[in-house]
Amino acid sequence: MNVVIRADASRYIGYGHIMRCITLAEELRRQGADVTFICREDEGNLIGFIEQSGFNSHSLPSGISPEEDAAHTGKFVAEKKGQADYLIVDHYGLGVSWEKYMKSCAERIMVIDDHVDREHMCDILLNQNYGIDASVYDGITPLGCRKLTGSSYVLLRDQFRAMRKNVSPRNGEVKKIFIFFGGGDNTDETRKAVEAVQLLDRPDLFLTVLVGGSNPHWKEIKALCHLLPNSVLYRQVYDLAPLMADADLAIGAGGSNTWERCCLGLPSMVLVLADNQKTFIEKLDRDGIVLNVGWFEGVTPSTIAEMIEKLIIDKTRLIDMSKRSMEIVDGEGAKRVAEEMLN
Repeated sequence: MNVVIRADASRYIGYGHIMRCITLAEELRRQGADVTFICREDEGNLIGFIEQSGFNSHSLPSGISPEEDAAHTGKFVAEKKGQADYLIVDHYGLGVSWEKYMKSCAERIMVIDDHVDREHMCDILLNQNYGIDASVYDGITPLGCRKLTGSSYVLLRDQFRAMRKNVSPRNGEVKKIFIFFGGGDNTDETRKAVEAVQLLDRPDLFLTVLVGGSNPHWKEIKALCHLLPNSVLYRQVYDLAPLMADADLAIGAGGSNTWERCCLGLPSMVLVLADNQKTFIEKLDRDGIVLNVGWFEGVTPSTIAEMIEKLIIDKTRLIDMSKRSMEIVDGEGAKRVAEEMLN
């Protein structure tokens, strides 16, 4: 089976689209599929990492329009693949017009979506966000489109599925805090969280900070961590699972890393960084799975520090958050999606 994946990473959109597509690609490869990625050469792209992961890739120029994108992509697929069995697109900037153009060079199209704000022309629609009902896509997807919705379809890398076997729900004690806001973090939320821990003045707390390779503020964060004796800073680490499994509390963004934390039962304080995160993070908060810190622009280090202090005291809530997190994400989502595609 020939599979082509169209997705991008950059310092502005982060790594989430590519990382979850690599997860699905690895599962499809285990089933015998030949997978090729098509990506723009934007600043902070992950084309090198895709190739290190053993997949072929084709590069598109940075800054092209959706129409130019469709033309470039269609030409490549037609020349190299003839017709793809599946074209998977995970991209907020490409919509129904792009999908219609690609129907001629792909037997089936699968869309990975988070927004529920536009029409799609596809055979399979995947929205892995918590609490999403398939009916929200009625009228904006074709009749017969198979809709895979909800957190049971979360695409998580093998490292989390493997590490999950070695972790148990947390016991409510907080000794180690893990801070990570994705590959880019242009709005500098990592610094806010580190400053919040600094404000606590708690020498009994150990802090693990992770920044992506595209984080423009990492040198300032490094200097800040040097002022905290019980802190360690990592940059551009792909093997996140051990760091997260070793922590008692996380502070991070409401993107794809949310599901990684849930899979490992790591209680989380979450800042909402994008409109598409707002609804499902609020629902996760209402259901006692995460603590919603709020929209990032209104959050200060003092805000985070106060919430950390309250949460540390509330051991029962931390225990419940850990248990409920593990209940909604089991790490088997990629296998379920691959089976749906193959069926």
